[in-house]
Amino acid sequence: LAFVNLMEDDPRFLKRAWAELEAAGNFPDWHPKHFLDTAELMYAFALGYDWLHERWTPQERAFLRTNLIEKGLKRAETVYAGGGWWSKGDNNWNFVCNGGSAVAALALLDEATKLCALVLSNAFAGVQAALPLFEPDGAWYEGMGYWGYSIQYLSAYFNSLESALGTDFGLWDAFPGLRETGAWPLALHGPS
Repeated sequence: LAFVNLMEDDPRFLKRAWAELEAAGNFPDWHPKHFLDTAELMYAFALGYDWLHERWTPQERAFLRTNLIEKGLKRAETVYAGGGWWSKGDNNWNFVCNGGSAVAALALLDEATKLCALVLSNAFAGVQAALPLFEPDGAWYEGMGYWGYSIQYLSAYFNSLESALGTDFGLWDAFPGLRETGAWPLALHGPS
């Protein structure tokens, strides 16, 4: 909805984006026991907050920011402090949870610097724990479905680092299997 609103400049899409974000912001929490849910909502809120920042009222921005911090980033901070299993895990949870947390932290880095820096630091270390699993040829051991899920959040993480900070800190080059992973699904699909 944010993308379409930016491309079409049609207020219907901004209104609908707000309705979706407001509804999710009014949830009592973002289901932190199943942190994939929390990470996905952080990602959605970060995109809505960042991409449409100038289109929100100050009150709407405050609502989005408060929810990102209270229901998302503080929950991620707690997981990192406790050494939560996914924070340096070896499956799709790593990329989804660290990626969603990092994208949210980048969206608020200039407004909640200490908390966001902590989340970014932990996400950066966490992602590196699973990146070697793409070696040597880009294959992902969980299969195509979880490969797609992982890549969605991993690529958002890399793109957000580049967009917000101008660098991926050498991660792309440090793991050559990442360069090959786009060809992996092509090798698994035949003409029929």
